[in-house]
Amino acid sequence: MNFKQFRLILFILKLFILMIIFGCEPISVSVNSNGDIAFTRNEGTFYINLKTNKLSVLDWNYGKESIPVIVRWSPKGDMVALTVKENKDAQSVSIYLVDKNGNSKKIYSGTKIITQVEWSKDGSYISFAQAGSDTNMGVADIGLISVKDGMSKIILENCGDVHRWLDKDNLVIIKVNEKNPNNSDIFIGQLILYNSGSQKVENLSDVMIAKNGGLDCNTSGNQIAFTAIKIQEQAKAFEENMTAHAYLFSYNLKNKSMEQFSDDAIDFVKYSPDNSKILVKVVNKENKNFVDLGYFDAKKKTLKILINNTADEVNVNSTGVKIYPEWLDNNNVLYWRLSSNYGSNETLQLMSLDLKTQKKKNLQVFIDTEVNKLVEAKGGY
Repeated sequence: MNFKQFRLILFILKLFILMIIFGCEPISVSVNSNGDIAFTRNEGTFYINLKTNKLSVLDWNYGKESIPVIVRWSPKGDMVALTVKENKDAQSVSIYLVDKNGNSKKIYSGTKIITQVEWSKDGSYISFAQAGSDTNMGVADIGLISVKDGMSKIILENCGDVHRWLDKDNLVIIKVNEKNPNNSDIFIGQLILYNSGSQKVENLSDVMIAKNGGLDCNTSGNQIAFTAIKIQEQAKAFEENMTAHAYLFSYNLKNKSMEQFSDDAIDFVKYSPDNSKILVKVVNKENKNFVDLGYFDAKKKTLKILINNTADEVNVNSTGVKIYPEWLDNNNVLYWRLSSNYGSNETLQLMSLDLKTQKKKNLQVFIDTEVNKLVEAKGGY
C-alpha cells in the first residue's frame, strides 16, 4: 500500500466515523405564533393549521432525489429556513429561505450534515450546527448566516449542537473542551454566551454534559434551562463508571444563580410560549430504555408527566434518530407516537395533546390524506 492509498483509506474511515456520529438529523416540527405547524416529508415541506383544518405547501419535492429535513419558522412567521440534502445518503446540505407563496432562495451550501437551525430574535441571522471538523471530539461546529446577504462563517468549533438565541445579538451555546476517555457520551465544557456583533464569549458556568442534551431560553431573556450531568466546581473532572444521565438546571442571568429542578434524568427542554412551563423528556425510572413526556412548572419546579413510555427515537438504517416534541401553544403539546399497524414495521404519527382535558388527537391521518390528494392531483404515485 502506497502513501496515497493509505491517506485515501484514512479519509474514508474518518468520513465513515463522521456519518455514524452525525449521520441523522432529529425529527421535529416548527410552530409559529399563528399556530401554523411546519414539517418536512419526502414529498415536500408543508404546514397545517388546526383552526382552519387546512394543509398548505411551502415547497414541493415529490419525484426529486433531494430530501427536505429541518424546517424553522422565522420570528414573523412569514417564511421558513429549510435544510435540504442532495439525496438520502448525502452529507452535503443547503439552506433555503421559503415564504408562504413558495418563493425559494438558497442562502447556504455546505458539505457537512446540519443537525440544528435557529433564527435570531429579529430575523437578521440564522445559526446552524453542523458536523464538527474535529472528528476525534465528534461534536458540532456552530455557524452563522446573514439573512440579508447570505454571508456565512463558523463562529465556534467543538460545541453541543443544541443552541438558542437569547435575544437578537446573543446565542447560548455549550462549548465542549474534553471528552471522557471511558465514555464518549460524556463531555466537559462551559455554558457560554456568544455575542454575534462583538464576537465576545462570556462563560456562565462549567458544565459536564451528555451527548444528547437540551437547552432553551425563555422569551424574557433572563432564564436559561439546560441539561447537565454536573455543574460548576463538580463539573471539572471525570469520575470512574459515570453514566450519561443529565438533569434539568436553570441559570438566572440577572443574579447569576443556578439551581437544579429535580433528580429526574432529562435530555430535552423547551419553554412554553408564555414561559410558565418547560416541556421535557424524562427517562423512565422503571425502564431506562423509555422516556416519559412531561413538563415542569417553571416557578414551582414541580413535574407533571403527560404520557408514559413515549417515543424518544426512531430507528433509521440501524441508527437511532432523536424525536423532538413541541409546544403548539401554552396549553397544547405536539408529540410523536410510534405505531405498529402492519406487523413489526413502526411508523411515526404526529399527535396533539390538550393539557387541560388530556384529550389526544392523531394529526397524521389528516396529513397523510391531504398529501396523498396533492400527489394524485399532480399525476399520482
